[in-house]
Amino acid sequence: MTDQANIHRIIEQAKQQRAEFIGTSIRKHPVAALILVSIPFLLTQVQWGPSAPIAVEIDQNTPRTPIAAPERLTEMLGESSAETFFSPFLNK
Repeated sequence: MTDQANIHRIIEQAKQQRAEFIGTSIRKHPVAALILVSIPFLLTQVQWGPSAPIAVEIDQNTPRTPIAAPERLTEMLGESSAETFFSPFLNK
């Protein structure tokens, strides 16, 4: 028997062992196997799409208005908060 024939025989034996292992697992745990198979099927049944308010806004082609930061937040940040935060790193 050649090396190539040996390799094919080993591969076929591995496939057979894998199929037997899967079959045994399914018989031992039928509920888990059912759940594992049903989840992808159920996900294909869901209609994935944008939610209603977003879909209406897209259909009307209305531009979105940006939301301003709360006044308390802008007061806390100040004008030079980034400069004071990064100054120890920049001055090295």
